[in-house]
Amino acid sequence: MAVANEHDYNLRLQQQQYQQRIQVAAHSPAQGAAKPKPAMRKDGKMSMKHNHPPPPLVMKSEKKTYTRKNVLGEGGFAVCYEVVDEKGNTYAAKVVNKRSLKGEKQRSKLIGEIKIQKSLHHQNIVRFYDVFEDSENVYMIIEICRNMTLVELLKKRKRLTEPEVRFYMLQLIAATIYMHKKHVIHRDLKLGNLLLDDNMDLKIADFGLAAMIQHEGERKKTICGTPNYIAPEVLFDSGHGHSYEVDIWSLGVIMYTLLVGKPPFQTREVEAIYKKIKENNYSFPPDLDISNDAKNLISQILDKVPENRPTLEEMRQHPFLTAQPIPKSIPKSAFTTIPVFHEEKPPFSDINEEEDKDNDYEEDKKEEEEKGKSKKSSQKKDPLSRGYFARCFTGSSRGPSERSHMEPAKAKALNQKYARANINKNKNQVATSGNILDIVYRNICQAFEDNENNVEPPEIVGPLENPKVFISKWIDYSNKYGLGYQLTNSCVGVYFNDSTSIILSADEEHFEYLYYTKENDQPVMQKAQYTIENYPTDLHKKVTLLKHFKVYMNENLYKASTYSFSDKDRKEDLDFLTKYLRTKRAVIFRLSNKVVQVNFFDHTKLMFSGDGDIVSFVDRNRVMKSFNLLEFIRMGNVDEINRLNYIKSILEQLTLRKQKKMQQ
Repeated sequence: MAVANEHDYNLRLQQQQYQQRIQVAAHSPAQGAAKPKPAMRKDGKMSMKHNHPPPPLVMKSEKKTYTRKNVLGEGGFAVCYEVVDEKGNTYAAKVVNKRSLKGEKQRSKLIGEIKIQKSLHHQNIVRFYDVFEDSENVYMIIEICRNMTLVELLKKRKRLTEPEVRFYMLQLIAATIYMHKKHVIHRDLKLGNLLLDDNMDLKIADFGLAAMIQHEGERKKTICGTPNYIAPEVLFDSGHGHSYEVDIWSLGVIMYTLLVGKPPFQTREVEAIYKKIKENNYSFPPDLDISNDAKNLISQILDKVPENRPTLEEMRQHPFLTAQPIPKSIPKSAFTTIPVFHEEKPPFSDINEEEDKDNDYEEDKKEEEEKGKSKKSSQKKDPLSRGYFARCFTGSSRGPSERSHMEPAKAKALNQKYARANINKNKNQVATSGNILDIVYRNICQAFEDNENNVEPPEIVGPLENPKVFISKWIDYSNKYGLGYQLTNSCVGVYFNDSTSIILSADEEHFEYLYYTKENDQPVMQKAQYTIENYPTDLHKKVTLLKHFKVYMNENLYKASTYSFSDKDRKEDLDFLTKYLRTKRAVIFRLSNKVVQVNFFDHTKLMFSGDGDIVSFVDRNRVMKSFNLLEFIRMGNVDEINRLNYIKSILEQLTLRKQKKMQQ
């Protein structure tokens, strides 16, 4: 008991150290009054938080001159001012007095915050423009958001409608996906750090507690965050550490807060908040009309086990965000009245994926432009003349450790390079199942046509054989590593984000590593055999991830079905996943044994085998029946035929996309 009390005391002590900094976002309105001389707030109040004199009325960087206007808000270490440049453009200036940076650790944290925010370019993240300093202060010029934060919106409205919550959650998820792709964990996502711009769009701010993941599998161990939003693993599992899942937890708290009007674990005492978080003790007020879809999504996110939480992509595909239309915009009148939406976008699931790609392209383009400008400016100026903080940001606008992470294409090239270097002795070319999707699509089309023409199904003697080897368990961690899976023959594999794969034999000793090389400008899959005890050091991370996936699936996922067996004698030429695709209703797997498996999110499956001629349906009770395609259409009920039609439409899109690519 004494240990528990000491642990709680240490938590309180660390929280008190962070309290000033993390309670109020830089743009949030300050409370209280200040001395007469500092700049006035828009509401007429003045600040007592900072004893330091205000920055000069005119702030000069190498690029521009900014004139100071009103105070926008204050945090534990900074004051945020409205500033205007020579051309009349308005920005926010986050000003940190150097006397408040006591010691090298605080200076390093500020440098880390600036580097991270400078590296991010997304429409739902506050834009970073410039950083400079003088003898007294460090100045960060960022995008101004005049409509304050979601805190003020919620205070005036008490709670938001579900269409509004869908609108803001999709923007928040999109920005968080982008941050995580850049290997950034925000660690302080809360209403006060979600600003609203002139169009009432959401912008993530304040990267003071953000961290970058330096390498795959790294866990952060700093206890930080805001009490109501902090994930349980940050508080109670500091030994194991935390990662991207803490941001997902915060998104669940934010969604609950917007719908209910207060955070799920809120009480008067911080210790009581932590106790409720530890026990996962929250409920939905019975007097509020909250949809079951909303409750379901929140319940999935607020899972005490980080690995059980949905990925950000899974959240975007949840019925709460896909079943109903999305408002095109939120009016400013939403601060005072419940908006009525006359113009709505289709549900998220119907929005063209190309739109997302275009947005990513635009953000990448902006980033490249910034890098180009940064390089030019660094060549013109001697960095030693710019001061300590400014020198830290000369040149590239990448985050502090982004050089250790590669773009997928570069990573794939590197994998191919070391694979060729280390695998030549055991090199084997692999015949893939590449055209099986085309075959299945043609067979489905032919079966529907034969059904319309009253063609009799072929006569079959005896029952059709069910496919023996297919995926029995899987977990999608593609936001970081890839997709792990277990086959019915007890082999375990990982399809990595760089298009390489590992498949472990059921004997748990032998594995095959699969990768692509180019021959005659065509990708060719190669494989190499190793054992768990003897493999190249370059594969260490991937083998470690394979082991983690295997343990997780055995401990957390549904136990093996009646179709599972253990093929320990097969140690080479193992079956494996060659490709997968997530859609709004299902996941499509293509296996090397030419089985095409479609797992619907309602726990039913359709599988195609026998060169695409046989279809097997697995119901919710895990009972499998196999049919000839035409026979299935004749005998199947409406629900099963709808599933087949859905698969046909997805395969048709893939086929058309492939044909279009070949024509280019």
